[in-house]
Amino acid sequence: MEYPLWGDKGEALRLLFVGGSGTGKTSTAAKILANQEFIFKRPYKEVVVCHEVLDPLLKLLAEKMAERGVVFRFVHGLPNELIAEYEANGGATVPTLILLDDLLLRLEKDGRETEKLFLWGSTKLKLDVMILVQNLYHKAMRNISIQW
Repeated sequence: MEYPLWGDKGEALRLLFVGGSGTGKTSTAAKILANQEFIFKRPYKEVVVCHEVLDPLLKLLAEKMAERGVVFRFVHGLPNELIAEYEANGGATVPTLILLDDLLLRLEKDGRETEKLFLWGSTKLKLDVMILVQNLYHKAMRNISIQW
């Protein structure tokens, strides 16, 4: 049986992984990215990892994916400046994923620009978004969870 690939219709993808610390959110995301050719219609050429504390698994994944031509960028904190850059340039030029890794407190404090990704930005800027959080019901997730 053949399964359809995500992104088959060209829509922007928004993936949400919710679970407590140590439940496998990061390892699941890493496995999906490592096998992206079998999962996504348009495999990513660029992955932007936004983090508070960088998970070594993502660093290792970046090294392995570089051999396949996938560029990883690491951003400490929210990608507000990066989003503004994509806006100025009319969006991503290659299939790009923004991965937000455990940034609830930052979203709460300074997340207005990042919220654009969930309101309209992922479609208009040609960006897919994957978010890893521990609490779906945190107030910083309210607008984001409503849009998904």
